[in-house]
Amino acid sequence: MKVLTPKALREAMSEEMVYNALRESGYIRNLPVYTGGVKEFSEEEKDEISRLPLSLQMDVIWNTLEDAQNKLRNKPEAWRLFYSEECSNSLNVFMPLELAGVDVFVIWARHFQRLFGKAGFNLEMAPSTSDSFKDALAWMDEVDYTLPPMFKVAFVTNRRRFAEGNKLVGKRELYDYVTSTQNDVLGVRDWQKDSDSSVYTVKVRAQRDLYNDDVSSLPFRLVRQIILANNGDDPINW
Repeated sequence: MKVLTPKALREAMSEEMVYNALRESGYIRNLPVYTGGVKEFSEEEKDEISRLPLSLQMDVIWNTLEDAQNKLRNKPEAWRLFYSEECSNSLNVFMPLELAGVDVFVIWARHFQRLFGKAGFNLEMAPSTSDSFKDALAWMDEVDYTLPPMFKVAFVTNRRRFAEGNKLVGKRELYDYVTSTQNDVLGVRDWQKDSDSSVYTVKVRAQRDLYNDDVSSLPFRLVRQIILANNGDDPINW
């Protein structure tokens, strides 16, 4: 059974990370430093954003949320929770956004909506999709029927693009992908010691458990939680 993202991790997933991800991307010019509130956009700025093609708006949103997720994955306070009892059934949260699952995506999407929902993004519209996305979009409606269409299409489209690009067909291929040092899904393969010894210790242990310890359950648990977070489906159905 899928487990909701624990409070400790949800609190680490801040709207400030989403704001800074969009600000640093340069997609919207002259965004001020984050001060804890929503920026008021001028009518000219809103018009400039709204005139972007829907597919480009969706790419801006996805890339922003992907960057925010990667910031979380490098956040020391998040890493200290990796082996905690509270987060042991939510290791999918430490995955790249394409694998992390819809609950993680929705948390980021809600931050984006609160910050930039009135900035000109046409969130209630979305690029057209083929009939092959019908089941995935229906599932998104079940997960959160209030989530604007632009977010739903962004999630299912980029998740499928990821699965196709990496030739992820079934659970076996997903297992091989997660346990490949080349993919380094946890970002621990080349981890170097720094001043934060607690994070270093966790990452060294994760590296050993994922790549070097034949009796470790970590690879199985990671793959299982990724599958559950993605509706229990094989990647071929994403």
